[in-house]
Amino acid sequence: MYDAPETRLSLLLRLGDLADNQAWSEFLAIYQPLVFRLAVRQGLQDADAHDLVQTLFARVAKKASNWQADPSVGSFRGWLAITTRNLVIDHFRKQQRQPGYISDSQLHNLSADSIDQDFDLQQRRQLFQWAASRCRSEFTTKTWDAFWLTAIENKAVAEVASLLSISTGAVYIAKSRVLARIRSLVENSSFDTHSASML
Repeated sequence: MYDAPETRLSLLLRLGDLADNQAWSEFLAIYQPLVFRLAVRQGLQDADAHDLVQTLFARVAKKASNWQADPSVGSFRGWLAITTRNLVIDHFRKQQRQPGYISDSQLHNLSADSIDQDFDLQQRRQLFQWAASRCRSEFTTKTWDAFWLTAIENKAVAEVASLLSISTGAVYIAKSRVLARIRSLVENSSFDTHSASML
C-alpha cells in the first residue's frame, strides 16, 4: 500500500519553505519539463528556455511564502501559465531590439489563449508521465502491461488478454486499478488549486 499524497493546497504552501526538498522535488519533476517544452514550443532556443525555467522558478520561490487561500484570485496553474507567457514575451521583446529577429505580428501570436491552451495540454501530459512513473513499481508487470497496452497503445482487450495469457476481466481490472492510482496521484499532487493566491 502507498502513503496518501498530501492535498494540493498543502503542497503549494509547503513550497514556501525552501528547505522542503520533497515538495520542491515533486514540483520540479512536474513543472520543469512542462515549462521547458512550452518555452521551446513558443520558439525559444534550448538555452533560452532553460534560462526562462530558472527565472520562473525563482519567482515561484519568492512568491511561495505569500500564498493565501483566495478562490476569487484564480489558480496556481493560471498564475504559472500567465507568468510563463509573460517571460516568453519579455524574451522576444528583448530580442526584438536585434534587427530582423521577430516582428510585432509574431509577438502578437503569443496570445494568452494560445499559451494557456498549450500550457493546459502540456500540464496534463506531464502530470500523467509523472504519475505513471511514480506508481509503475506498485503493480506487477502483467497488470502494468495490461493497462499500458489498452489505455495507451489502444489495443483491443481481447488481444491484450491473449498476449498476456490472462482473462479479459483481468485486463479490465488491471486497467481500472492503474488508472485509479494515476488519477489519485494527479488529483492530490498536481499543485493546481483554485484556493491559492499568488498575491
